[in-house]
Formats: sequence, C-alpha cells, structure tokens
Amino acid sequence: MKKILSKITIFVTVAAIFFAALTIAACSNSSGGVPYVPTYAGTGTGTTQGGSNTGGGNNGGQQNSGETISLEASYNSSMAVGEKVYLQEVINQSQLIMSSYEVVSGNDLIDVCFRGYRSDDTGKDFVIALQAGTAVVKFKFAKETEYSKKYETTVTFTISSGNSGGGSQSGSQDTTTSEGLRNYLAGTWTCSDNGFSGAITLNSDGSGHIDVTRSNGDIIHNKDFTWTAYASKYTSSSMGLTISKILEISGTNEGALDGEHSLTTAANSFTMNGYLAFGMPSQTTWTRQ
Repeated sequence: MKKILSKITIFVTVAAIFFAALTIAACSNSSGGVPYVPTYAGTGTGTTQGGSNTGGGNNGGQQNSGETISLEASYNSSMAVGEKVYLQEVINQSQLIMSSYEVVSGNDLIDVCFRGYRSDDTGKDFVIALQAGTAVVKFKFAKETEYSKKYETTVTFTISSGNSGGGSQSGSQDTTTSEGLRNYLAGTWTCSDNGFSGAITLNSDGSGHIDVTRSNGDIIHNKDFTWTAYASKYTSSSMGLTISKILEISGTNEGALDGEHSLTTAANSFTMNGYLAFGMPSQTTWTRQ
C-alpha cells in the first residue's frame, strides 16, 4: 500500500512541474522570453490608432482610417459679383462637407449654398457673390463618415464689382436686381455643347435673336424674339438669402424657347436651365462674345 501511495505522489509532483512549465511558456515572448505587451502608435485628428505588435511575430494592429485633417484658422477668397466659389477648394479639403455656417458680416453680399442645391451636381458646397464688398463667414465642416466631429474655420470673401461687359450699356450691373441683370445680359453670347453650337443676341431695347445649329449643319433655331429678365430675392430657413434669376423669351412660337428660363450667372457667362430644343442638353452655358 505504501508503494502505491509513493508512486501516486511522484506522478502528481511530475504533473505539477509539467503544467507550471507550460504556464511560464504561455506568458513569455517566443523570441526572447519577454512578456508580451501590445503597443499602439498613430495619433492625429480624424484618425484611428494604428501600429504594429512586435510580440510573438504579430504584425496586426489597427490601421489609419484616413489622412489627418488640419484647417487654418482663417482663409481668404477673392471673387467677382455673380461668381461662384467652392468651399472645398478654398480650404483644400475635398473630404469635408459643410455642416453649418454663420455670416459674421456682409450677409447681403453673398449666398451660401449647401452641396446639391440649385442643380449643382459637383458634390461641393459653394458661395455666390451678390454684391461688391467684404463678407466674413464662420464655417463648420465634417466628414461624412465622422459627422459628429466638427472642423471650424473662418473665410473672408473679397468681392469686386466684376464684369463691366454688356456693350455700351449704362447703369448698375448688379445681377441681384432686375435692372442690373438686364444690363448684364445685354450683348452677344455663344455656346458650344454636346454637338450643338449657337449664339444669342440680347439687345438693350428688348429685342433679340438666336441661332443654333447641330455639328452636321442642321439649323435648330434661327429666330427673332423679345426678352426681359428679372431677379428676385427670398429667404430660405435652410439656405439663407437666395436670388432667383429669370430670362424670359417670347414671340418665337416655339414652346421650348418661349417662356421663363432660370439662370446662374458668372463673371463672363451664364448657365440657362431648361431645354431649348428637342435633343439639346437641359443646361447650356453661354459665354460673352
């Protein structure tokens, strides 16, 4: 009986030593016997922690989910009346979108528009200059994938009176007023787009003419007409001050031409919304000749 107990005691002792050795090995680095401690590296606004684990040959770790975003405290942008500037280009951060804004000064000088508004399909937020002067706006931006985190900056817009074109017309060319819009539009404008080319002449006496041909020489329009234009301001709770600009054409007896056409003006061009003829684009841009 004593011999049996002695053998059991030896077996238990050997087993205990064996399991203790396994435990020590499990808590040690296989390359040098150093206990494994995970390390993390990588910091910065808009990023997640990354880095590599050097223990046990594990090269995993979290990877950086995007580039670091850094905005200056302020930016400057120069523009002319009627021009549009894209905020993502001003701050040089294409991955940010505008979440909110506050006009500090010059509220009547600019129109701030969220992306996708006014048929602008660039995916960028933009500002339109309405009158000459200086406007200061505070902006908050965010990433679509991290919308709760905000990036703030201030932009100062310096707005000049813009294009003095329009022939020998006199008076204001502030396109936010009806008189100014008519003065601005008076002249000859050309367009070449999607297989079509043409010219529109808008005379200051309200008469006009349009020529449009296809690239194969087919004549689409060769019409005299009468025209007028008007601008109206209204305030939207979500978009702020908004200017509606309309070119009205009549007397052609052609449904696509006659009627009201909404416009977006720039320094030397305007974009007209609405089909002018069957097969033509829904938007055409006309440049001052």
